[in-house]
Amino acid sequence: MNEIQQLVEQIQTLLTESAQPQFKIIERLNQSLIEIVTGINSRLRRCDSLLEQGLRSEAIQLAEQEPDVLTAVSYLDFAEWEEWTDLVRQAGLQVAPEPLLETAAELNQSYTVESALEGHLKQHRLLALARAPLSKRLMVMRKIMNLDADNPVWQDDIEVFERQRFEQIRGELQQASQQGDADCLANLEQELTTTAWFTPPPKKLLSQTRNTHRQCRIQKAEQELKELEPKLTEAFAELDLEKARPLRNRWNALLQIAGQNPSESFRKTELLVQPALNWLDEEDQLQIEEQAYQQALFNLEQAISEQRSAEDLQELYHAATRTGRDLPTHLYQRYTDCMQYQETRSRRRFVLMVSSTIVTLLLVGLLLGYLIQKSNRQQEIATHTATLEELISRGKLPRAEEYRTQLQPQAWIMESPEIQQLSVRLDGALEQEQGRARQFQAKLNEITEQIHPEMNWEQISQAESATSKISPLAVTAEEKVQLGRMKLSLSRERSQLQKQVNDQFKQDVDKFTSQIQSLNTEEMVNINNAMTSLDELLVRKHVSPSLKNDLPKLKVVLQEKQNLIRRNEDLQRQYMQISNSVGNFDRYQKSLEEYIQKFPGTNQAIGFKKIIEKELPLWKQLKQWELLQRDWNQIQIRQLTPQLARSLLDRLKKLEAEEKAFPVPDTIQQLRPAVEAISARTDMNQEPAYSGLLEILEGPLYSNLNMVQTLDDKRYYTLLAPRELGARLIFDKFNNISLTRSENFSIDKSDVLLPGKLPDKKDELDWSSPQSKFTRKINEQIPHALDRSWETTFLNLLEELYNDKQMEPILKYQLLRSVLEIGCQGSLPLQQVFAADLKALSDVNVDPAANWIDPEDSRSQFSRKQVINKLKTLSSPLKKQAEIDKQLDQLSEQKQTVDYEWIGWLSHNAQGEPLVRFDISHPSRETGDLLVIAAEPETDQIFQTVGTMTQGKIKLNSPRVGADMKQPLLLNGRAVFCQVYVSQDK
Repeated sequence: MNEIQQLVEQIQTLLTESAQPQFKIIERLNQSLIEIVTGINSRLRRCDSLLEQGLRSEAIQLAEQEPDVLTAVSYLDFAEWEEWTDLVRQAGLQVAPEPLLETAAELNQSYTVESALEGHLKQHRLLALARAPLSKRLMVMRKIMNLDADNPVWQDDIEVFERQRFEQIRGELQQASQQGDADCLANLEQELTTTAWFTPPPKKLLSQTRNTHRQCRIQKAEQELKELEPKLTEAFAELDLEKARPLRNRWNALLQIAGQNPSESFRKTELLVQPALNWLDEEDQLQIEEQAYQQALFNLEQAISEQRSAEDLQELYHAATRTGRDLPTHLYQRYTDCMQYQETRSRRRFVLMVSSTIVTLLLVGLLLGYLIQKSNRQQEIATHTATLEELISRGKLPRAEEYRTQLQPQAWIMESPEIQQLSVRLDGALEQEQGRARQFQAKLNEITEQIHPEMNWEQISQAESATSKISPLAVTAEEKVQLGRMKLSLSRERSQLQKQVNDQFKQDVDKFTSQIQSLNTEEMVNINNAMTSLDELLVRKHVSPSLKNDLPKLKVVLQEKQNLIRRNEDLQRQYMQISNSVGNFDRYQKSLEEYIQKFPGTNQAIGFKKIIEKELPLWKQLKQWELLQRDWNQIQIRQLTPQLARSLLDRLKKLEAEEKAFPVPDTIQQLRPAVEAISARTDMNQEPAYSGLLEILEGPLYSNLNMVQTLDDKRYYTLLAPRELGARLIFDKFNNISLTRSENFSIDKSDVLLPGKLPDKKDELDWSSPQSKFTRKINEQIPHALDRSWETTFLNLLEELYNDKQMEPILKYQLLRSVLEIGCQGSLPLQQVFAADLKALSDVNVDPAANWIDPEDSRSQFSRKQVINKLKTLSSPLKKQAEIDKQLDQLSEQKQTVDYEWIGWLSHNAQGEPLVRFDISHPSRETGDLLVIAAEPETDQIFQTVGTMTQGKIKLNSPRVGADMKQPLLLNGRAVFCQVYVSQDK
């Protein structure tokens, strides 16, 4: 960070100086600023990318790496920025990019959000590490999203978690339903109905949860009702009202929960408990009647005590005896005494009244008294007649007989026609009742004799049918109790037999369930046999329907296992198809796409889609690298043409320009300089690199110039061959390099070094200048340089120049340097072998104004001396032939290359352990490291090692996260390559 601060301070100091700053200082500071700002902006962009992905913590961690991004931006955002950029532009330099201040501001804002989220994020991480229930994790995530509303990642994650929670609820719902856990079902229903979901719960799931909860409550209620049945029946058998009434109250409360549509098994329970309920209803009615009877007795007794009128007493008497029950003896005696007293008192009062009248009215009084007495007796007879008739009509024959017995002491009442008629009727009814009672008892005894512990279903049904037929004969309470007890006995026998059948059924179901649990679910035949056994259990007779409630669920489980096996078979077939397509990119992509279509929405399908989109292009790119490496490995460096070299380099550069480029193989790196040199032998238009030199050599200075050389090593150049005039030679010699000035010149023939004869004209001398001869030779030889003999051609030309003693030294130096530069341009061995020579020639500073064509020119004489001294330091080019051949042999010798054999693809087994699937019909037997290609943008290492292969045996490393990566390496569908080192003989 001090470096950035010092740089900014240096810039600010430079801007405050009055003197014009030096260019080198501006250039140095600007270059440093460009490097720093570019680096900081690059990190800011990476931070921004992480923020867009919702990875705020990772962005902050990246920003806080040294140097701290926000601190650096604060230094770089100095006030003199515009002034500095103007100064850089004036100096003609590239202006540094401006710091990404907006991105830095967004990053700074993320610190505030991160601070508020820290506690919740910590809790979120702890819950994740502890594998806490999704419901708790969702609560924390919703709090985080409320604080971090601008981050779409949380809502996406919450929606994903909510979908997973719905799946969990389905599982918990099924488990709670199987276990009958009503509390758990209630909690699930509350969670679904009261939680603020981003994704509304599926209506089917909500309805299923409510129905399951309601059904569970009904089942619980029916179960408890079934448990109450034997308790109520036992209380009924013991005639224990205090024990029976609380049980009936609980029964009625549970019956409200069970609803209006009870199950078939519960209907049978209701039938079993109905006698006890009827008995309780009868006892309640008897209790009500008893209370009313006691109240009537109390009212009558109080009226007697108050000596109320006879009419009131008679009315209260009838109210008390309305049900056919007689008055207690003492009360009846008080009632009769009171009535007689009332009658006596009435008569006395009447006698006293009549005695006070005239004697004549005595007869009328006596008659009136008789009529009154008779009327009272008729009224009393009518009362007893109504009571007796009511008792007979209501079937209260024992009470009617008891009532008649109470009337017998009063002969005048018994002798009345009404009572006599009712007595006859009562005797007939009593005789008929005795016959009914005998018939009831006989049939009851007959049925009772049929009841025994070894009864079967048919015998129980016959006894129950006979019982229902004699039910109308049970009239008295004792008979009803006897009938109820017999029904209870039958019910117990039925329950015992039902228990035996149910126990056997339970044992068979438990055995069947155990078989299912230990079932090999990988074989469809086992599942089919289990389905047959389950169907036999479903149709078994006389089993309580409630015991079969779970059988459909078991059938669903078996069907799910069937579907799972079919799905696994489809999955294995798809895996095999993917494995068989290893090595063929198009087939592999098609196999992954077919998997995505067959299993849409699964995590694996989503992963395969990412593989197709992001990694498959990289695999194809790796294949292109392999093909390119293979072509480079087949290079014969002596036979390589410039066109083929340029084609190889273009392919290399194209692959290097990919967004996610692979590292260049070492073999290509080693050959690249040599191939680049060969490609430089021609330009893009296939023009040879030496074309420019040939054009220069075509000029008059080189091609058509003759030379006359004296014995003292002076050279005169002429366009035409010299003429002999006696002992002298006459010619027009040039005085300047541009050949624009010439003068007639003659020299004694004896002072001249005579040349040899012309090859085709033996009588003529060859006055051609050495450069002209060299021009003809280079035109003859240099075209062969492109015919795989570049080094040989240029070595011969260099040797020709090196051995030429007649050529002007300055011109020889220029030609040597030009030919050597062109030769080195097209050959790496020439560059390396002649590097010292080329540097030596480059170090010579020849005066460009030296007029070497004029032997008397003083400036050229100085340059010529320099050149001659330098040329003496050079050795024969042909002496370097062996070194050049050695380097060519090294470039052509055997190379060790790296091949990446696609041996399979990554997958996971049922336990989540990673494995490599491959084509079992063509297994690899290679030995080497196992690699995958990481397409994640946050890593620079495109190859990641995941294991080893030793002669076909695969060993994967422990699952981990790749270097600088946030995603695991062992992703399903990712291709696995074996890195194999191969030696290829060129």
